[in-house]
Amino acid sequence: MYMFAASFKMNKLAAVTFLCSFTVLFAIIWIFFAFGVFQPETAQVENLGKYSLKVSDKEETTAFFRQFGLNVDFTNCVQREIIIPEKFDSLYEEYNNLQKSQGLDLSKYKGQNAQQRIYPIITDNRQEYYAVLIVIRDKVVGGHLNTGGIDEPLLNFLGDKA
Repeated sequence: MYMFAASFKMNKLAAVTFLCSFTVLFAIIWIFFAFGVFQPETAQVENLGKYSLKVSDKEETTAFFRQFGLNVDFTNCVQREIIIPEKFDSLYEEYNNLQKSQGLDLSKYKGQNAQQRIYPIITDNRQEYYAVLIVIRDKVVGGHLNTGGIDEPLLNFLGDKA
């Protein structure tokens, strides 16, 4: 019976270099996932199927709203910077349930800066409706439809209550 044994000596410099390289690689991967660099480009909802989340320009934004049968007024769009709370209270949990009803989830973006875009919806009736988008890196991460009234319910992009 033959036995073969091999011994490898790794000097300290090689070991430290390997460990540092592994640590840096792990940190880079963690940063990409933690800060949402790998954001999805689509979401899926039962009544609609898969839909695009891209809103980097007017054409993509128009296409986003058309997926839901909506036409918006770009000339009267209002934009502002917001921060998605790090900790959700009961009101924000309820709002996130509305997001989940349309295939989105704001809990992935807690503590992140976002852009809120409010578009008037062009309708045939006299009722004013608004589409509100929450956008991070040109992708929709949340949003709703409403009339702008304080006591009016918020609706998902399909026009449903959560």
